[in-house]
Formats: sequence, C-alpha cells, structure tokens
Amino acid sequence: MSGMRLLLRLRNREDYEKIFMAAWGCYIFTYPGRFGFGAAIAAISLAEGYTAAELGLVASALFAAYGVGQMFGGVLGDRCSPSALVSIGFFGCAGANLMMALSGSLGVMMAAWILNGLFCSLIWAPLVRMLTLVIPGDMLNKAMLNMQYCTAVGNVLSFLLVALMTALCPWRATFFVIAALVLCAGVVWTWTLRRFRPQREPATVSVRAPVRAAAAGQDAKDAFLKSGFIFILLLTLYMGFLKDGIQTWVPKAITDIFGTTPALSVFLTAALPLINTIGVFAVKLMQRWKKDEDLLYTAILFGSAGVILALVAALLEVSAVLTVALFSLASAGVFGISTALTYLLPVKFARYGRSSTVAGLSNAFTYLGSAFSGVGIGLVVGGASWTVVCLLLCGLCAVGVVLSLLIRPAWNRFIARGREASAPVSGDGAQETRPAVRQG
Repeated sequence: MSGMRLLLRLRNREDYEKIFMAAWGCYIFTYPGRFGFGAAIAAISLAEGYTAAELGLVASALFAAYGVGQMFGGVLGDRCSPSALVSIGFFGCAGANLMMALSGSLGVMMAAWILNGLFCSLIWAPLVRMLTLVIPGDMLNKAMLNMQYCTAVGNVLSFLLVALMTALCPWRATFFVIAALVLCAGVVWTWTLRRFRPQREPATVSVRAPVRAAAAGQDAKDAFLKSGFIFILLLTLYMGFLKDGIQTWVPKAITDIFGTTPALSVFLTAALPLINTIGVFAVKLMQRWKKDEDLLYTAILFGSAGVILALVAALLEVSAVLTVALFSLASAGVFGISTALTYLLPVKFARYGRSSTVAGLSNAFTYLGSAFSGVGIGLVVGGASWTVVCLLLCGLCAVGVVLSLLIRPAWNRFIARGREASAPVSGDGAQETRPAVRQG
C-alpha cells in the first residue's frame, strides 16, 4: 500500500452525497445491534433470573471486544478496502444478534456478544476513512457532526424497539428483529457501494500539497506524540465509562428505585438519546465561539455533566421523570464530548493518512471505558446504591476537566501546525495527499 491510495469512481457531488446518506442511514442500525442488550437487561434479568453483576459482565464482554477490535479495525481501514470491511461488520453483527436470540445459557450470551463486538469494530473506523476519502475537506467537519445525529436516532430506535418488543413478546424476539434490521442495513450498504468500485493507483493527484511517502509514517508518529493524543485517549476512556455507564444502567436504575416495569423504564429512558442531540448543538456553538478548541469543549462539557450528576445524586428518589431528565442532560454533555473526541478529532489526522487508525484507537479506549462501566457499575449497585454510582460518575467528570485543561496547550499547538502545513506551497511540501476523486 506504500505510495498507493484508494480511488473511488465518483462522478459528481451527488455520488459522494449518496455514500454519505448510505453511511448515515445504515449506521443507525448498528446501535440496536450493539446496545439492544443494555436496553433489555431488566427484562432478561426478570425472565432468566440472572443478577445485575452477571448481565453486566455480558455487557462488558461486548465493550471489551469492541474496544480491542477497534485497534485492528482502525489500522485495517487505512490499509484495506473500507467499504468491504463495513459490509463484513454489518453481516457479522446480524449473525451475533441471531446467536443471542437462540442462546440458552450465560456462556452462549457471552460468546455471542464477544463476536458482536469484534464484528461491529469493523464498521466505524473504516467508515470514517470512507468519508475522508470521498467528502471534500471543507465539508468534512460538517459531515462528521451530522454523523453524530445518527447516533441519537440509532439509540432512540434501540430503546423504543426494545421497549415495544419486551412489552409484547419474550425478550428473545427482540434480538430476532434486531438481527433482521442489521442484515437489511448490510444489504443496503453493499448494494449502494456496488458501483463505486475501488481501485488502486499511484497517489499522484492531490487536493493539498503532496507528501513524500517515505516521510509519511514518521510524520504520523510525530503527530501522535506532539499532539498529546496519547493522553487524549485517557479522556476517551473516562468518556466511554460515563456514556455507556449511563445509557446501559439507567433503565435498571429506574426499575430498582421506582418499581416500574422494565418496558416502562426503557420507554422513559428513550429520552436520553433524544436529549443527547443537545450535546452536538453545544459543540457546534462552541465551534463558532472558538474554532478547533476541542479540549476546551471537553473541559466545559465534563464540568457540566459533573454538576448535573451531583444533582441526580441529591434528587435521585424525587421522581422517575425528574431522574430520567437529569440523567439525560448529563448524558447530553457526555455526548458532546464524544462528538469532539471520536467524530471531529480523527479527521484532524487525515493529512497523515491515519484517520481510520485514530478513529479506531479513540473508539477502542472509549469502549474499554464502557467495558469497565458494565461490570463496575453492576458491582457497585450490588454492594452499595445508585447514589454512590452517581458520585462515582461525578468524580470521573472532575478528572476529565483537569486532564482536558492539561492536554489543551499541546493539542492547540498541533492544530496550529496543521493550519500552517495546509497552506498552499510550491514544489515538494510535507503534506499528505488526499486521494483523487475521479470525474466522469
């Protein structure tokens, strides 16, 4: 692959818009594919008699497998056909959900969810690579922000679908339906990409200034070190614990505290992904205020989420609606952090040819945090209370604020160097090529 780039036969703007819409519409269905189990935990616990800690271990298995798989999926996305990897991910996710529906023991559940995590890890990072290949640089930030909206839609679909299915049917029927939906998404994605056949050609056409292939690897290593990216991965770890800790366990919390049915708890919790979109709007507003201040955004949002979680701890037993509303606002803050760290940040490395690798690593650490949240919160709930859980999450938010502010100077210097390097130069520069887009 050295000295070679993936070219796609795109005729015009309509072509890459079709790819974006396919990415947006199909990626929605990965959320019930991954998170349907979290939404169904309360129903599974009642039907099968498993404890919170046991089911938390299954949830953690997916997050751990997904996180580890992201490291490989990210690297593969920069070196192999990203569209093919996405297709494999969809079909594998559908198969794993079918396996979950047919499971007869906790061990089979665990195996199904480990496989699910591994297959799903082949979707996001290669998808980011696809978008950086086909979407012009001036539209890329907007496209990535718009991708975050499909996260909200996908999560709403997860909660509403599971709430409806668990109210009407045994929990296993839920996973049959999810498997069918993800399979359809995979078919649509593969069919849409069928005429955009990739081919490999020398990377001689550039949107910006050309880069020397021999130096590209060293440039990428320097970028990782000098940007503070290694420490940013710690932020994604805390963000993952918060994001999926809240989303996975709020339905169970509502059932435990207020005695609601699992279906009603999941239905109430569907407010989380809807309100999460506030986080995307917050990032958009902060971009207008201070452009490319990604770690300032995360510091503000970590602080906001921490304050709200403190309110949740103080007012936990007042009302189910109030509790869900406050958890939703805290989740919106964390969603904004996710927007900055896993959607906007990877494209900053596109000029080094490492957008998929960075997306994979960011998601890997996100879901490593998610894995800790599954089993960790399950154990805390079993030995303490939901108030203690809220205070634990507050502490993580405080750590996130401090880390964001400490890493911010190095990241801002990296962004400034990127702006300088992106300026037009004559002759042989030190910038990477963006793959050419074939016309006609």
